[in-house]
Amino acid sequence: MIEIDSGIIDPEVLYQRVKTTAKAKNISQEFYNTTETGNEANIYTLRRAMLRICQNMQMMKATQVIEEKPVFSNRPVIGKAIVFCKRVYRKLTRWLFQTYYLQQTTYNEATTRTIEDLIRVQEDLIFILESYIERSKTDAD
Repeated sequence: MIEIDSGIIDPEVLYQRVKTTAKAKNISQEFYNTTETGNEANIYTLRRAMLRICQNMQMMKATQVIEEKPVFSNRPVIGKAIVFCKRVYRKLTRWLFQTYYLQQTTYNEATTRTIEDLIRVQEDLIFILESYIERSKTDAD
């Protein structure tokens, strides 16, 4: 839960601004609803979003390193000559592109690690939100 100092900003104004932005971006009503069922819907929505993020994260991990694809040809008669030419061309130009491949791979790895950290933070925040909702329910009873 975020604590807002009412001396700095009016919480109602902030809430209205968030609501207006959410409506402008076509975010569903269930995401910013404040009723108890809304909070439960928020958690459900967050869990679904986290599942999609984790699936995308797996794809990112699988493709973060740029590797050369194997050289082959489907032409039966001149296929060996085509493969030979492709291999020679790659060896001649590898030095030109290698720094870019390494730079892009480094960036991909850093981005993947950053997103993994963000996922962990979001999961912790969801856990805190769930705990807060459960505490609110038990205090209300």
